Amino acid sequence: MSALLLFTVLLASAAAGIPTHPARDAAHPLAGFDGRWVLDAGRSDFGSAHSVLRSREDELASDGERLRVRSRSVRANGDSTSLDYVYCADSTSENLLSGQLVRTTGRHAGNAIEFVSVVKLLLLELRAEERWSLAAAGDTLVMERTARSPLGNQHQVLYFAKRGVASTPQHKP
Repeated sequence: MSALLLFTVLLASAAAGIPTHPARDAAHPLAGFDGRWVLDAGRSDFGSAHSVLRSREDELASDGERLRVRSRSVRANGDSTSLDYVYCADSTSENLLSGQLVRTTGRHAGNAIEFVSVVKLLLLELRAEERWSLAAAGDTLVMERTARSPLGNQHQVLYFAKRGVASTPQHKP
């Protein structure tokens, strides 16, 4: 498996392009992202990915500035992936995904959240730049991401529809 594809599977996320979302609660700025989000594969652009997602469902639960993510994916070839990780909106988080340490720095950018994740595999540094935003009605999450590595770049835009409130993921950061 190429390092770029492994990085895509490790992070299994993307970031956003719709410039507006509902007003954030100042005490709980990530609350609008809470919920169960189901991938709209027909609307999404998978870029040059070798294995397009057949389905993906993310449960997002926030507690202040932390966003817990439980992501379940099935690729077109039938392979499935389950990932649990934590992002911080205005600081750095560390996650161990498939045995690899991934450092992610997050920041609010207007009505969106941006994340930059870095993982080192052998001598290669792989980087993902993500932008997440919500549609004005709060029913669509757009994750736009660019994965960068010495092996090339890959850009994706994933659209998700809200399908209800997520149960709070029980894993620890």
